[in-house]
Amino acid sequence: GLMAVYTQVSAEGAQALLRLYDVGSLVSLKGIAEGVENSNFLLETTQARFILTLYESRVNPDDLPYFHRLLEHLHAADCPVPRFIEDRQGRWLQEVAGRKACLIEFLPGISVSEPTAAHAVAVGMALGQMHNALKSFTETKPNPLGQPSWRSLFNKCDAAATERIQHGLSSRIEQELDWLDANWP
Repeated sequence: GLMAVYTQVSAEGAQALLRLYDVGSLVSLKGIAEGVENSNFLLETTQARFILTLYESRVNPDDLPYFHRLLEHLHAADCPVPRFIEDRQGRWLQEVAGRKACLIEFLPGISVSEPTAAHAVAVGMALGQMHNALKSFTETKPNPLGQPSWRSLFNKCDAAATERIQHGLSSRIEQELDWLDANWP
């Protein structure tokens, strides 16, 4: 299977990180496939399980405090989101293997390969709860993959490959991007 681990972490690196915390000592560290742009590990200590996330180059470290505040807000509203674990000095952002990193609360669960209607209902309920909770979250952050970036993303695509998907698709996408530029939102 495809692993979402771009940066390896040694046992010594994990032990050095854990010395900053009061969460027990290292039992195991395993790379996990969940995640698309960061390196994620299941880190088990003598006291608990955590997710260790290393933020890779696509993530701007300056954006991390925003996401920390967002998750804190959702957690305070009893949404099922993981918390960032703070070290003895109250720091939630660390550096591991040359990357910004966070030790994150482990929430039990599995990635379902064939979701049922009941799974869809549960996801919808959780999303609704999060949307309601965020009505009182006043901070905003531009979406780096939002409409202003779509043309440059499309321009990075191989035009011949786009045409192989469907003849005329490139010009249809160009027309749609022109329309969106003129009419957004």
